Amino acid sequence: MVNRQGLVFAAQRVDDSKNTWQMPQGGIDEGEDPAAAALRELQEETSVSSARIVGEIDEWLSYDFPTKVREKLYGPWTRYKGQKQKWYLIQFYGSDGEINLETEHKEFKAWAWKPLEELPQSVVEFKADVYSRVAERFGPLIQQLQHNGELMRRQAPGARLLKGQAHGARPLERQAHGARLLKGQAHG
Repeated sequence: MVNRQGLVFAAQRVDDSKNTWQMPQGGIDEGEDPAAAALRELQEETSVSSARIVGEIDEWLSYDFPTKVREKLYGPWTRYKGQKQKWYLIQFYGSDGEINLETEHKEFKAWAWKPLEELPQSVVEFKADVYSRVAERFGPLIQQLQHNGELMRRQAPGARLLKGQAHGARPLERQAHGARLLKGQAHG
């Protein structure tokens, strides 16, 4: 999630004693569209509803859990060796007061707006490669949105909002690094 200043939302997990940072993430329910799941998970973890998808990374990114992490997993998580993730660039057009980590199933204890390029060094080590690829792909999109003044916009007519079922978007333009802006999102 990127704000008007081009900074991304990062948070510290309640179960992380090392105080590393990460961006919100979550599961996709059976039959759920991945983009709709991203917006749902964002709202569940941060209470944010003033958000819209403005870009995505074409391919799914994955990482393996290190042995120490796998040993701590329980229940259905024990059958997984890692995670495969679909990444979306979500514009936050609300005010910081909307962000509330005191949710029903609290996942985060602290949050901050950070430069995207700093996150690969701030996350747990086994996620660093994925975060580097996210920064490589979304960094140019964020710069483009800033340059065009798009991050200063409030909700645009026809934009895909949190409850607007985020599916069926077509690419506005392909970017050289495998990320794209979505039509009707960044350019209203």
